[in-house]
Amino acid sequence: ATRDDRMPACLAAATLRTACINCAENRAALVEHGGIASLLSYLSQEAQAMKDGLPESIAVHPATDYAWTGTEHALAAINNGCCANALNSQAVHSNGGMPVLVALLAPENKAKAREYASLAIVNACSADAPAPRTRYTRDPKPETSSGV
Repeated sequence: ATRDDRMPACLAAATLRTACINCAENRAALVEHGGIASLLSYLSQEAQAMKDGLPESIAVHPATDYAWTGTEHALAAINNGCCANALNSQAVHSNGGMPVLVALLAPENKAKAREYASLAIVNACSADAPAPRTRYTRDPKPETSSGV
């Protein structure tokens, strides 16, 4: 698959990232429609594309105007989806997500991908908080919401 073939999935990851920032209903819908499994599948496909020497998919985040890779958008979507949502956290584990996320911590990956993989792991492991909590974020441009 070319970068153009992968662009719809990259844009979908960016959209899910934004949709789940501060909306409990969207985080619940992510569970209902198998979104975590789809995001993990996308991450695996992107990793294989990189191994095959294909260029990274890139989409501009609509709220920040930052151009992020599809991997970074998908990691942030998992991070946002898991925050204070035990079902999304469980979906990461039940879909074999931890090995995928941990693999993205490898030094050969971009610093931003490693950082957001770490954040996704943190939130996937601690998302069973009973109420919304502050997420860890290190975006250079502060946002009014608590998402990334």
